[in-house]
Amino acid sequence: MNTRTLRTIVLVAVAALAASACGPVGAAPGSAGGVGQGPKDGTETTTLRLVTTDGAVHVNDFAIASATFVEAIQRISGGRLQVDITTRYGDDGLNFDDAAMVEAMKRGEFDVAWPATRGLADAGIDGLGVIDAPMTITNYEAAKAITQGPVADQLLARLEGTGLVGLGLAVHSLRRPFAADAPLLSLDDWAGQPFRYISSPVQEATVRAFGATPATPEGNWQDAVKRGTLRGTELDVAQYHQGGEGALAPFVTSNVVLWPKIQVLTVTERRFDSLSAEQQGWLRAAADEATQAALDFAFDETPLARELCDQGVRFVRASDGQLSDLRAAAQPVIDDLASDDVSGPLLAAIQKIAAEHPGIDEPDVPATCRTLESKPASPTPSLPDTPAAIPDGVYRATITLDAVTNAGMSNEDGHTGIWTLTVRDGRFQITCGPLEEPERDCGNNTDFGAVLEQGPLKGSGDRAFFAVEDPRFPPYDFRWKLDGDQLTFFEPGVPGGPWFLAPWTRIDD
Repeated sequence: MNTRTLRTIVLVAVAALAASACGPVGAAPGSAGGVGQGPKDGTETTTLRLVTTDGAVHVNDFAIASATFVEAIQRISGGRLQVDITTRYGDDGLNFDDAAMVEAMKRGEFDVAWPATRGLADAGIDGLGVIDAPMTITNYEAAKAITQGPVADQLLARLEGTGLVGLGLAVHSLRRPFAADAPLLSLDDWAGQPFRYISSPVQEATVRAFGATPATPEGNWQDAVKRGTLRGTELDVAQYHQGGEGALAPFVTSNVVLWPKIQVLTVTERRFDSLSAEQQGWLRAAADEATQAALDFAFDETPLARELCDQGVRFVRASDGQLSDLRAAAQPVIDDLASDDVSGPLLAAIQKIAAEHPGIDEPDVPATCRTLESKPASPTPSLPDTPAAIPDGVYRATITLDAVTNAGMSNEDGHTGIWTLTVRDGRFQITCGPLEEPERDCGNNTDFGAVLEQGPLKGSGDRAFFAVEDPRFPPYDFRWKLDGDQLTFFEPGVPGGPWFLAPWTRIDD
């Protein structure tokens, strides 16, 4: 059984739609979701199978390149090139990393992808591991410089002869250490701690060099933290913010940038060669727009970091001495890269870029967000003492696939279904029944009729707080209004999820 909470579905949907309001709109990400509309003149279309490890193509604003590419290929081709997006793959997608994505492409299962350089390196493509050279590229200007000019050409050339064609590089994010219990500042803090890295031989070597134990936990890293089997993870501020992790791993070493995440727009050579010259031109033009979108993007982490501060996350700086110790510990990893015939020249070029763009990008947060005098607060917000004013009753919303796609969304997370909300005596309960896609409806849940969420329903005025009785998730809240028997939920400027895709009709008192 694959049960997902309704809150998780809403988080993904809200993030995708809110992001689309802020930048280029990639069409709905999905497990097998076609994107865009075909040409109105009836011209034949060609579909490209795109795979991404992101929960959505535009999982947050920082994933600007992938969203831009999907939108651009539809627009440039006039709908004659379509994109069929897969975001879940193998073992329910839980352990599908960049390297596995690359291998799936080589087997011909997908045509196009945005793997990170780390995954290409882990898949055996020499040279691309230099992007993960520890504590070398430490700001967004340097990361952007890697994605253009001769260095970018040299990196993309490493794909020649691999069965893959590299069309462009794009910045995604800077990755920092996030930790539970206490920040990772000194080598003593790192010593013996299980630390998650992502499909990269260089990342693994760096974690060992810091004295920690490299970890790639099965399932999601959040559960490993809760079990106490994982101490920290390399992550970026935008992804942590979008995931709503709160105080799960709330200690960020703010002035340690481990490495950047650089994505490579990759197409299989077989699929690329099957396209006409005109279609290849469309693909390259869309890739150029995606790369440029990332170059133009501000990558300002400060607003997100300040929101995380309010949730109890702490951005703590390592001292100059601690930074020096970390760099010294990482030097053997850099020396190994430098001694390699392929990686050495690439590393030298990247180090030159780093020297031209010195400094460490840090989010600007208040001094109170940097202190360790108190443990970060629980992410659970304070709830009103009074029950929500939503009248007792049974409310039902039928979410069709058309409703999902018309909203520019994917049904990957199972928005479709016949959703039922029962409100009784200050409590709520959510159940769902199948509609059109029995293996996709109801949050990908197959135990139809089971209670998916329940708990106290608190409120103040037109605000309702759903206090889920699941310790993994804090309460969530929406505004609401009741017009006759039609109950609607909304959040100013942020539509999304099954809550918002159709009105909830009161079917019983």
